[in-house]
Amino acid sequence: MALALVAPLGAQSPAWRGTWSATGLGRTLTGSWTATRGEDSNTVLGSWTLLDPTGKALAFGSWSARKSEKLWEGAWQTRDAKGQTLSGSWTAQAPNPAPSGLTGLLEAALSQVADGTWQRGGRKGAWAIRAYPPDRPPGG
Repeated sequence: MALALVAPLGAQSPAWRGTWSATGLGRTLTGSWTATRGEDSNTVLGSWTLLDPTGKALAFGSWSARKSEKLWEGAWQTRDAKGQTLSGSWTAQAPNPAPSGLTGLLEAALSQVADGTWQRGGRKGAWAIRAYPPDRPPGG
């Protein structure tokens, strides 16, 4: 999978939304995501959905991230059909020059694909996101 973990979005509408893809273990997964700014400009909280090829939702989860000087780091979480929690982490290099705050990664994804790596235990792969303006549907 790809994106990350923790707090519910609440009633606030997302500031960002988009699509994601993740590769690893010989598979490509795709879905959608939403995000809102966290407690400061260096944190983001969000949700993600895993979609099948017809667009049907297969799984839902949450994610979070924090930006350090040159790296974005985050975590993702979901529950499987048995109710067990599955979680992992992800990272992304900050482009040069690095945007201020983590929100810069999402704003940059409005015009270019943002990507990085994910890990869950010994499994790892790559991920990519594309963001869409609030008034434009994904793929529109």
